[in-house]
Amino acid sequence: MSKENNEELENFVARAIENKEKPFDEFRQKLLKEIRILQKSEDCFLKFTEVATQRSEKVTKWLNMLGEIAERTLKSSHPEDLSFFKTSSFLLVFETGYLTFVDIICLLLIKNGHDIFYRMKYCTSLEEIGLVDTSIKFRFLKEHGFGAIIREDDRQLRNNMAHLNYTIKDQNIITVGSAENVNIHERVKDLLKFVVVISFTTTKALKSLVNS
Repeated sequence: MSKENNEELENFVARAIENKEKPFDEFRQKLLKEIRILQKSEDCFLKFTEVATQRSEKVTKWLNMLGEIAERTLKSSHPEDLSFFKTSSFLLVFETGYLTFVDIICLLLIKNGHDIFYRMKYCTSLEEIGLVDTSIKFRFLKEHGFGAIIREDDRQLRNNMAHLNYTIKDQNIITVGSAENVNIHERVKDLLKFVVVISFTTTKALKSLVNS
């Protein structure tokens, strides 16, 4: 990444966390603490860094692709097309972006000696962690001090969408269940900003310790 792009990203993250500095700083401090613990085992640290970096790069690739598609789709004059695209985008950002970093933090905790299970077996990889129900991963993260990155409202919205428990009202609004109106345009933007922030924070923390 060029110096100019890095500065642009730094500025974007600063704007995204404006008035929310405390929870993100708590996340950063907790993240650094866990990474430093893992760093004591050089082999485990290097393997974790490699896996986390590779997965992060894949997320970035998918999100960039989504951005390019969005530029073309948002020119559509059909409200139903726009709303359908935004709901699909929310699911993609939640599943491909947000949950990837949830899984990476879970893996970090596992490498530091904490346990999470899938069907009574210890999880040891991102692939195995990915099979665990999101609500269980949320409880695991909260128990170990990472409550700042839990987005329960988005999990509930994701579940409603996955079970087709919503209807399109207009290009920005969907109705979830029988009554709740949700501005899906704003929810996608907010979730995407959050993913960028935790991705940036995690990558920067890893690089700072790898290079130290």
